[in-house]
Amino acid sequence: VDEVAVMSLDRHPAAVMLVQLGDDAERESGRILDALESAAPLEENQSMLAVVFGPAERGDVVGATLERLRPDAVTPVFVFTDGLVRQWHGAGSLIGQPGMPVDLAAHPIIAEALVVGSTTLMTRAEMRASFTPAQHGPDRAATVAAGFGRERVILAARAPQNAADRAYNFALAPYVGGTTGAGERGISVTDEHAAIIAAAMHDVPVRDLLFARIDAHNADAAAEVMRQVGAVLPHDLAGAVIILAGVFHWVSRHAALAREAVNVGRALDPAHSLGKLFEQFLNHGMNPALWEQVRAAAVRAHQDQ
Repeated sequence: VDEVAVMSLDRHPAAVMLVQLGDDAERESGRILDALESAAPLEENQSMLAVVFGPAERGDVVGATLERLRPDAVTPVFVFTDGLVRQWHGAGSLIGQPGMPVDLAAHPIIAEALVVGSTTLMTRAEMRASFTPAQHGPDRAATVAAGFGRERVILAARAPQNAADRAYNFALAPYVGGTTGAGERGISVTDEHAAIIAAAMHDVPVRDLLFARIDAHNADAAAEVMRQVGAVLPHDLAGAVIILAGVFHWVSRHAALAREAVNVGRALDPAHSLGKLFEQFLNHGMNPALWEQVRAAAVRAHQDQ
């Protein structure tokens, strides 16, 4: 998927906005402008940087768009294609450039992250594939779906807070109850737990009350739990859970994984309201620190009811 990342240079922590690029250049320029003009974290920045992931013609569209948006400023636009980086200097300027070889895996920031275990390099295709539903076959997906149906009945018979407590204590706590990350914990979600978690995440009041249990310390573990639950569900049930994997990856500041999870989840469940909202969060570069406000508001709304 081709996309552009626009980053602030005079704000800490930096605001970042990601916009996916389609095939219609004129329409894409309008989408980029709309996204930039509605992105509050970026609108007052004096200095910005844009990185286009895709072919050279994408850089022409993005560069021209940013010139229209900020005619009195110079926004550096770089295009990353097949391991080569080129800088845009005007229409057609990218074609004649040989490009500078860049190995992202060797970048000092990424190299350090790999050493401390906070980054795993994956291609976009590998990321998307990791969120595929029913990865273990239709028979296992059908078994988990049957358990999901039984659990929905059990949860519906309880008050939301009681149901949320049950789902957390029986199924989520073994994986997210501590403070260490998913990679250290060696998470392997059982089918019984997957059915309970899926049922809870399909019940909006229960789901929102469970948000109180997820913060920056265990969001990476929660994201891996949701990924594994989605992997054992059939396609018609997996979308909502995979979207939540994206939400929790965003909280953990894993932007690429968050984007691919929400892409897969939204394709499976286009009407999912949180999925629609979260996609806007990603497009507008919302800071994951906002999660504390989001989860507090969700919990408060259901407690007030």
